[in-house]
Amino acid sequence: RVEPHMADDDWLATEFSRLAALSPKQRQREIDALPADKRAAIKAQNQKVQRGLRDVNTVLGCLEPDEADPDASVPTVAVLAALSCCPSLSPIGGEAEPDDLQPLEAALMEHCSEEDAALYRDAHEALPPAARATLLLLLWLLYQQKLEEAKYSLRGDLPERADVLHAAATRVAAKVQAALPQTLWVQPTLAFFRTAALLSNGCYSGDAPPCRARMAAMLAADGLAYPRLR
Repeated sequence: RVEPHMADDDWLATEFSRLAALSPKQRQREIDALPADKRAAIKAQNQKVQRGLRDVNTVLGCLEPDEADPDASVPTVAVLAALSCCPSLSPIGGEAEPDDLQPLEAALMEHCSEEDAALYRDAHEALPPAARATLLLLLWLLYQQKLEEAKYSLRGDLPERADVLHAAATRVAAKVQAALPQTLWVQPTLAFFRTAALLSNGCYSGDAPPCRARMAAMLAADGLAYPRLR
């Protein structure tokens, strides 16, 4: 049995793909001929696609290599800062209460690596206010296990915001990962894929022993062996 909303989703995906192949004038004529509810659905889907493109273009703009040093490595915090500027992600942290964010920032600066702390401070100064808070929550997603082991917990509505941000950042990351290889930017591409994996697994490093142990445990739970390079 096909649920009505599933049938609508199938129609929307098929129709949106068909319309995308038409010229702008043909597309508009086809849309104008649709019933009002279908026109509204197409408009909403187009707005969703445009929001996704804005996110991808924001990240690409932030990570574009400097012509003077195109092979410079890109640190994880720089990737998080790029994500924090995305239109769909920035408000998630930007609307949080400052009194809830200040203790989190202090805890992260105490427990994260010196390199990440220094990079965070530099990025924080360069970002707009809303993106600063989102960067802080993204950094929390990497260091969450370490801070929880230190008996720190998020305050106010930050746990809910962190969950929403994790899901939204994962969606944005998938779109960016599809676009980045086409740029032929080696270091930004490697850095973004590495950071996306860290976000997905809640790890702050691919080399730190606690993170390696966490990854091994997650793989073992799925019946997989930890990869070993020969």
